[in-house]
Amino acid sequence: MRRILLGILSLVFLGFAGAIYINAAPEKEFFLIRNVADDQKFLLSVFLRVGIVIGAMWLAYDQVVKIGQRSPPWLLGCIALCLVVVVVRPRAILIVAPLLAIVAALQFVGWLFKPLPKPPKQARKSLPTQDVSTNRSSAARSEAGDRTGRQ
Repeated sequence: MRRILLGILSLVFLGFAGAIYINAAPEKEFFLIRNVADDQKFLLSVFLRVGIVIGAMWLAYDQVVKIGQRSPPWLLGCIALCLVVVVVRPRAILIVAPLLAIVAALQFVGWLFKPLPKPPKQARKSLPTQDVSTNRSSAARSEAGDRTGRQ
């Protein structure tokens, strides 16, 4: 359901971007180029970028879910915090990106040295014993033999 919702949101944002682009006045010299007003350029770029990013998330949904399940929550929180810092101050990427790469590398090294989980113990099979059903069937056979011998 979430993947379908991502696909629908991507189409909606791309549809809004297309509507803004189509409503712009066409340029006379070139066929596909349009003169978008300055106040609409911002909306066009936002809708187009968000639609493309959500569309990429829709395509890679299964991989994103697997990464989320395998990664510890603190690492995902650290990544989200770094993204917020980069959005607020874009020049901080020069400091944040190497720090995040180091943290991810250390997490990977820690994952490599983590001991493997022990396999589950299988129940030992006890020596074969006669169960109740075989006792009943042998008793039934002996009774049947007694009946045939009496006749």
